Amino acid sequence: MHIKVKSIIITLLFLFVAYNPAHATIYFYFDAENCTNGSLLPIPPWNPYYDPRDRGKCNSDATAPNGTKIMQWDVLTTVEANLNSIPFDTVPTAQTTYYFAFFFRFDRINGIDIWPEGAPDVESFDKAAEFRGNGVRWIVNFGERGMGNQDHRFSVFITDGLPLNPQIKVWDSYYQNYNGYSRYNSIQLEYEKWHSIVFKMRWAIDNTGEIGLWVDGIKVLEHNNITTALSPGTFERLGWNGTYAQPAYNIPPQVRKFDAIIFTDTWQDIVDGGYLGSGGDTQAPTVPAGLSAQAISSSQINLSWTASTDNVGVSGYRIYRDGALIDTSATSSYSNTGLSASTTYIYTVSAYDAANNISTQSNSASATTAADTGGNTSSGGDASASGGGGCGFVKDDNGKGPRAKGEGLLFIIMLIISLIVIVVLRRATKINHI
Repeated sequence: MHIKVKSIIITLLFLFVAYNPAHATIYFYFDAENCTNGSLLPIPPWNPYYDPRDRGKCNSDATAPNGTKIMQWDVLTTVEANLNSIPFDTVPTAQTTYYFAFFFRFDRINGIDIWPEGAPDVESFDKAAEFRGNGVRWIVNFGERGMGNQDHRFSVFITDGLPLNPQIKVWDSYYQNYNGYSRYNSIQLEYEKWHSIVFKMRWAIDNTGEIGLWVDGIKVLEHNNITTALSPGTFERLGWNGTYAQPAYNIPPQVRKFDAIIFTDTWQDIVDGGYLGSGGDTQAPTVPAGLSAQAISSSQINLSWTASTDNVGVSGYRIYRDGALIDTSATSSYSNTGLSASTTYIYTVSAYDAANNISTQSNSASATTAADTGGNTSSGGDASASGGGGCGFVKDDNGKGPRAKGEGLLFIIMLIISLIVIVVLRRATKINHI
């Protein structure tokens, strides 16, 4: 009884330490709900870096994703920035993983796009939001930087502001590379609509760091085994509304809106804050079209189809075989391996988004795996010896090693008998010496 009580106490202490909220820290949070409608954002935390007029205002907004008030900047004249320097509520000190998240919306005036339509040589982007310090600077950028954005759309990419990881950066930037997205196929964002950003940074002054980016709940960027800070890598502040439309700084009039800015070391804060939500998205992606199946071998069938579209973004595809869900794919292709030979399989696929809206299943496609040759005969250049007698070896059916051929078995038997004879002779020699 004493041992059982002691075990229970130890278990409870462990759970307290492991799940005690004191171990999770929100280093900054601001959502404007306590501001007076129409008033300037409070100092602190909103400290204009260059000009007092750079400070935004609190504004009621019925479309706000979190509460009823938002932070708003009316950019009505040509300016290079409305930079605000924001101190952390608690300065991050632990060398851990951090999450930087917020909601944002860019409203055009007179329908004039804030950033131009994309092309390989077009640059027009903003240093919209960042966190920085001594050896730390990561920036979330909006706009266009050689990504080829669609007309009346914009996208997002990451920069580090430091000489980090030149082996993976292009134009000193980290472009989208996850869930089928890329520099030239970036997620396309709309004006006059709320979106969400979650940026993840695992702190590391060696090559064990990591960054990730979620847009509207869809993960679009991931880099692992990289450097994310230079020594000492300490944190100082957040930066907001940095340089606009660089390098030309020709930004048109617009209204910028933000809500619920958070910097935390706890993923659950991101989940609870709704940053991975889809804003009430109930629309399923379009049905994948043109599904085809091709047998590659006796154990593999490859699938391909035309990618679906979605009002927010397609997260991936569900793969069904003979009516049962077997796997998912982030791209519009899939290889099904480990199949039986000489067997017909029937496939369909469906698309899903971040809100788990699932499309109708596609047309079906079937394919029959090849017959299993069994490897009982050999021909062609894969054999080291062929035809006639001999005790040559050829590769096995999967090419990973030799197997006996022809009189190979007889060779092995003779080898064993020879070894036995050698052992007997050696023992006889020792007896004679005695």
